[in-house]
Amino acid sequence: MVVYPPVFDSDYSKSSLISIAPFAAAHNKFNCVSGINANFKNYFSKNKRGGISSWGISSTYNRWQNSVLGSAVFFGALLFVPAPEVMAAGRLDVTTQDVTFSGGSQTFDAIDVSNNYTLKIENGAEVGVDGGFVEVGLGDSRATIHVTGANSHLDLLDSIALTLTLVDEAEAILLIEDGGRVSVNELNIAAGTNNIRVAGVGSVLDVYQILDMSVSGGPNSIVIEDGGAISIYSDTDTRIGATSNVFVTGNGSSLNVKDNLHLWTNAGHSSTMKIEGGGITSVGGNLYLAENGTGTFTVTGDNSWLTVGGNLSLGLNTGGAGSLLVQDGGNVIIEREAIIGIDGAGLISVTGENSRLNVHENLYLGTGTGSSMLSITDAGMVSVGSDIIVGGSGVSGINVIGADSKLEVNGSLSLGGDLYHSFFIGEGGVVSVGTDATIGGAMVGVSL
Repeated sequence: MVVYPPVFDSDYSKSSLISIAPFAAAHNKFNCVSGINANFKNYFSKNKRGGISSWGISSTYNRWQNSVLGSAVFFGALLFVPAPEVMAAGRLDVTTQDVTFSGGSQTFDAIDVSNNYTLKIENGAEVGVDGGFVEVGLGDSRATIHVTGANSHLDLLDSIALTLTLVDEAEAILLIEDGGRVSVNELNIAAGTNNIRVAGVGSVLDVYQILDMSVSGGPNSIVIEDGGAISIYSDTDTRIGATSNVFVTGNGSSLNVKDNLHLWTNAGHSSTMKIEGGGITSVGGNLYLAENGTGTFTVTGDNSWLTVGGNLSLGLNTGGAGSLLVQDGGNVIIEREAIIGIDGAGLISVTGENSRLNVHENLYLGTGTGSSMLSITDAGMVSVGSDIIVGGSGVSGINVIGADSKLEVNGSLSLGGDLYHSFFIGEGGVVSVGTDATIGGAMVGVSL
């Protein structure tokens, strides 16, 4: 493993295996020793005469260079792999050993992490890329980027894209924890198995242009926990498909999407999204669930929230099937309309005391050939700001069952269509309709 930059201490020059030039004309420099490993740690406060310094590779000498003239003496018997094996022509290749940046700042033209190795950024270090790609997981192996600690930052805003796994056999891990930050314009999942974890208060993944996990592959996972946050600021739709599971768990943990979010886009794949324990997900535009694949979206526990600034569409295309489950005090707010069971299948279930679904405009159950169901049980509550329309040529229905289970419709309730549409109130359920209730069409059943 190589760790950058070195430790400074005034008392250990004789035991060092590094060639030191304490008072070079322009810089403090040391030569790379061939064929051995390194383990350097950042300790700028012990740079006796130079103060805080910036260390980097000299393209002329292939040496570490200290930008401040001073005494640079290294702790212990330090062993170092030649710089060209790790950094060549401005490129960082983490393909033959683990590499750690511990403090300081470094910028590269591109980064490649593969072959079961790890790039670690810690102790406030900042690593950037100017103009090139960052690729993680190029071969039949695992590759990891680990950013940990307050002010530790992988800054990819000047790069082309961060791409995880380029082949099906590869596995990529992006781990951000304990206050670490990753900033990227474009994050792509190209193939393989991919895991993104953001954990701890102050730990952040910021995506400014595109997050695309819609390529068939996986399984993939996104875990946001213990106060971590992922924010997607793009005006381009965010797509999470294949077999991709997303978890937002713990107070203060959040997923924030500025525009539209598409989940479960790929046919033949089944996925899960879960907000629990006080986690929050906010979608500024529309939320599309089960366009072609299948999945379950669960919001569970007090102070767990899903807010959608646009429409909710669930079960869009033939073969798409999904469920939205609001449980045990979870809350969902849809600022505009909810459309369930278009040409696919959709279920909304709201169950348990203090579990709430609020749709500010219309709620549609069945609009094409799809099937749909709204189920309210065990003191759950659904409030619709305008109308409920149950229609389409598929099978659709409403069940309100259990004491204090409640459906509130501020506008009208209309049931009708070509096949069987049902409306069932039982065991203490309550339904209130602000204007008209119309029951018509073929094979409509009502049971009180």
